Amino acid sequence: MKPFLQVFGRTIILGLIVMILLPAQGAAQNEYVTVQSINIIGNKRTKRNIILRELNFSIGDTIATKNVMRRLALNRVLLMNVDLFNDVNMNITNWSDGQIDLEITVVEDWYFFPLLVVDFADRNFNIWWVEQERAINRINLGLYLIHTNFTGRRDYIKAVGQIGYTQRLQLYYTRPYINKAQTVGALFNAFYSRNYEVGYRTEDDILQFYRAENEYALRRLFLDAGLNYRPQIRTRHQLTLGYRNFSITDTVALYNPDFFLNGQQRLEYFDLDYQFTFDMRDFSRYPMSGYFVQFHALKEGLGIFNGINALYLSATYGKYWQQGRFSWGAAVRGRMGVIRQEQPYYRSRALGYEEDFLRGYEYYVIDGQDFAFVKAFSRFELLNRNINFGKAMPIKAFKMLPLRLYFKIYTDHGYVNAPYHAEGNQLSNAYLRSGGAGLDLVLYHDYVLRLEYSINHWSEKGFYLHYNVSF
Repeated sequence: MKPFLQVFGRTIILGLIVMILLPAQGAAQNEYVTVQSINIIGNKRTKRNIILRELNFSIGDTIATKNVMRRLALNRVLLMNVDLFNDVNMNITNWSDGQIDLEITVVEDWYFFPLLVVDFADRNFNIWWVEQERAINRINLGLYLIHTNFTGRRDYIKAVGQIGYTQRLQLYYTRPYINKAQTVGALFNAFYSRNYEVGYRTEDDILQFYRAENEYALRRLFLDAGLNYRPQIRTRHQLTLGYRNFSITDTVALYNPDFFLNGQQRLEYFDLDYQFTFDMRDFSRYPMSGYFVQFHALKEGLGIFNGINALYLSATYGKYWQQGRFSWGAAVRGRMGVIRQEQPYYRSRALGYEEDFLRGYEYYVIDGQDFAFVKAFSRFELLNRNINFGKAMPIKAFKMLPLRLYFKIYTDHGYVNAPYHAEGNQLSNAYLRSGGAGLDLVLYHDYVLRLEYSINHWSEKGFYLHYNVSF
């Protein structure tokens, strides 16, 4: 009887152990799922491998069960950020035995744009509208032939022929991947322009212009070739070798001998440009959450020509948060001239050009070797809806119009250090600050229209219009 009780007892104990372990093992098996297949629908032009490259998982990878939906939402954002699709949907078509089948449906963008573009020659729309009194002779008329997905491999090509204030020819091509691992890409750029008018000096923080009647006051020739390295989805390196050739008339050199320094009429040099970007934003063109870091090193003059010897280091950091319909964020950017010697006036631009400006100072330019600024904002979503044009829109890519409207308040602060070219200007070597409120209208995923009312530290007030279009 005793042996029987011993065997019976051991059986009971073993049974209890099995009953305890089996659920635990089943739970462990269900803690992760394996991506068994990925089916892509709607990619009539875009190659399948280009889409798969943008995902942070691949077939055969395991994903924590509790993170599956979050990972799918994240990868939808990653695909939207490649600027190839107007919409992306990710669905699970099968989930069983620890495996999932995924289906990705994309609505491809309209990739080919033969555009007749009317562009303003001035630094921003506000300069043309107010200071230049909407002068017709300061408008450019250009024919742009653009394809944003030329071979279906996310390669971008742009050919431009332009007349008007700036006569311009340009051919630009970039291919994100030229190797099998899809980590290395290449770019090429050829650009030539000529102008009868040139901003030759800054006086009272305003650009002064000289216009020649029978000859071109400024000619520019750029040639660029570069490589991109993208080891991870969020990380990018770019190295570009460029050739620059600028020429001006003798009158411009007489009016400002420092334009190219020492009264020279030509500036010719090679430059080497390195950029590093780590981008964790949800949407790069109009971020709501996340952060990004960018570092930039530019060496102008490589010893082949004697026109210039400059080295600039710059860095940018931006951080964004979202809580329901509220969002807020800030970005700080700075640049330092490492070689502390006088540089040509034409290459000493700091704030007031392109994206480097402070709101409320749109009418001014601020020259210098070094600068730093911070921009902060808080905004509230007023409208977020999709407009379906249906049969009224024959182009599938534009049938659905995402429309978002935000109210925002903001403040900008900055400083420009100008050891040279600061005579007669008050904004260089001074603490700059401004604030205001405005509306942002966001269309599709890459068109942003901003109407802003700003006041600067001189108590100057005004409405300003800005727009971003991805051409």
